[in-house]
Amino acid sequence: MIRAARLSAIIVALLLALLAGAVAAQDATPEVTPEAPVSTAAPAETAQAASGGMLTGLRHLHSFVRWVLVVVTVIVIIKLVLGLAQNAPYDRLTERLMLVFGIALSLQWLIGLVFFIVFASQIGGFGNLQPYNWLHVIVLTVATGLAEMRRRFKDAPDRSRYRANLVIVLMVLVLVVVGVALLPYGWRVFPPSA
Repeated sequence: MIRAARLSAIIVALLLALLAGAVAAQDATPEVTPEAPVSTAAPAETAQAASGGMLTGLRHLHSFVRWVLVVVTVIVIIKLVLGLAQNAPYDRLTERLMLVFGIALSLQWLIGLVFFIVFASQIGGFGNLQPYNWLHVIVLTVATGLAEMRRRFKDAPDRSRYRANLVIVLMVLVLVVVGVALLPYGWRVFPPSA
């Protein structure tokens, strides 16, 4: 029991250190200005003004939900590690936490997809998007699909189910970190308004 608690504390500390380091590094870096589109599309400022603030609202909602997802992910990892270390039965709480994790990730993906479409329409089409926008969407679509793999293990023995779900959550976490790192503003607490 004490060993599992220590292991959970170490994992949480490492995750928080990773997250804090990523936020600090992003806030310390000067703003990266993306390459200007080749077409005659309106700049991002004009796109934001033309949308009546919808882009800003979607961006801030997307930013807020990511922090909810971070908290849910940390809780899920702790529960899975404890369940695995204690050789506990896969209980209803674990099942619900995994469901909340999947829903939160799917919600974040959906908000991001709506933002992606609205932003593309405001700047003159999908052809005017930067490659990092496309890579971000692709990597996080794969992460969202991977999170749904948890359902394949619903009939597995408890220990195997804990292990499989922990691997899935950690792989999703790696994909999310990579997907967010692709963006020039990354993990900043307050994303740029444009």
